[in-house]
Amino acid sequence: MGVLSHFHLSAIMKKLGFYKEKGVRPVTMVVHMIMSLLTCGSFNQYLKQGKYECDENLSKSAVYRFMSNDSYNWRGVHTEIAKVSTKYISGLAKDKSKFLIVDDSLYERSRSKSTQMMSRVYDHCDHKFCNGFQYLQVCYSDGYTTLPVDFALVGAQRRKESRRKLKSGKHKRQLMINQVTGYDKRTAHGKRLRECQDKKPNIAIAMIKRALNNGITAKYVMFDSWFTTAPTVMRIKEMGLDVIGMVKHMRNTTYKHGKDGYFSIHDIIDQKDSLKWFEKAEPNNEGILGSCIVETKVTANAPRPVKVKIVLVKDSRSSSSKKKVLAVLCTDTNLSNWEIISYYGYRWNIEESFYNQKQLLGLVDKCRANKFSSLITHVTLVNICSIILEIIRRDNADPRTFGGVFSDMAEQISDIPFSVAIDSLMQCFRKVVDTLDDANLIVKNKLMLLSERCSMNGITNKVSSFKSS
Repeated sequence: MGVLSHFHLSAIMKKLGFYKEKGVRPVTMVVHMIMSLLTCGSFNQYLKQGKYECDENLSKSAVYRFMSNDSYNWRGVHTEIAKVSTKYISGLAKDKSKFLIVDDSLYERSRSKSTQMMSRVYDHCDHKFCNGFQYLQVCYSDGYTTLPVDFALVGAQRRKESRRKLKSGKHKRQLMINQVTGYDKRTAHGKRLRECQDKKPNIAIAMIKRALNNGITAKYVMFDSWFTTAPTVMRIKEMGLDVIGMVKHMRNTTYKHGKDGYFSIHDIIDQKDSLKWFEKAEPNNEGILGSCIVETKVTANAPRPVKVKIVLVKDSRSSSSKKKVLAVLCTDTNLSNWEIISYYGYRWNIEESFYNQKQLLGLVDKCRANKFSSLITHVTLVNICSIILEIIRRDNADPRTFGGVFSDMAEQISDIPFSVAIDSLMQCFRKVVDTLDDANLIVKNKLMLLSERCSMNGITNKVSSFKSS
């Protein structure tokens, strides 16, 4: 666990008030819990294997009591580790654009009935409702490494009831399942409980602000079509960040272009050949149809318009002859169409992060606790494990992690000028010709034919120099 030494985990936990009167130190318990997730997944199996030296007071019950303690600020631990990690990663590629990626995934607890703050949430993959949470996450990425910097478990919205369809066909209103009441809203645990009942766009904005306030810098914020709305784009733009996101094809969501009026995405797609302000892309531009610069519509939730660039591109996943057209929005109008599409491709990194956390680190399966504080502890440790694995992978694959050695090599190895490269290539070709001539494998008529072909390409002087030699 040499990576943990770079995080100064003990100092972080002491600073945030992690304290126990007796028994195993909190930092020791956290290290062993991280080791169990990386090796076994289950802490009980980790103790039974006995491969690592553990304190005699370290037991499964002690770990479960530690996880259920709601006085610890686990978000502070996660944020401090993410701040150190992003600073290290950003120093490796200073010339690369940095991104904050926002997305959510299902945290399913279908077989649970007593889990605190659990709600009926919709699964967009299986198209059904189930018990659980919406796992909202913000990741930092430079295109190569993706680090989770914050997360939230989101349930039903505050003061709003969710519906459950019964077998009889009627809808039964029910509040959030096992809602926690009577908590102190000033504590870290109380803020988590209030956050669980808030709207996802508000939570995402709060997490982005928190990341910026803690020194995690980025230039672009990326998300899918669910978050790409005019109010969200306006609020992120006011933070000094640019937005890149997919746009839904909705008739009631329109964009303004000067005096020409308002156009929906459907209107822009249908009238792209007749609109004078729609810039068509070149035919060989790999599926990009073109782009246009418009403004978002002024509404009560978005009182200030934002100038955006909308790029239309064919969906390569569509198997039909008439491929579906996708629309990607970007608030940085100076970017080219290809840059916007290539940057948006990095958004898929967060989907890979969700997959790794669920399938490899046991995000859902390895914790069956019912207390909300225990779930927060488990998800935080899974995110820390994900950060550790990403840094190890980057260290093993990126030569820039060698530090000064790489910098010295980069200064000595510069780009070869084009003229020098051509001369070097022709010298190698001349050696090949001389070798074939010494072996009596070159016929003069064939060499004259080569001279004629080379003269067509404007390099007769090179071949003539071979002949003269």
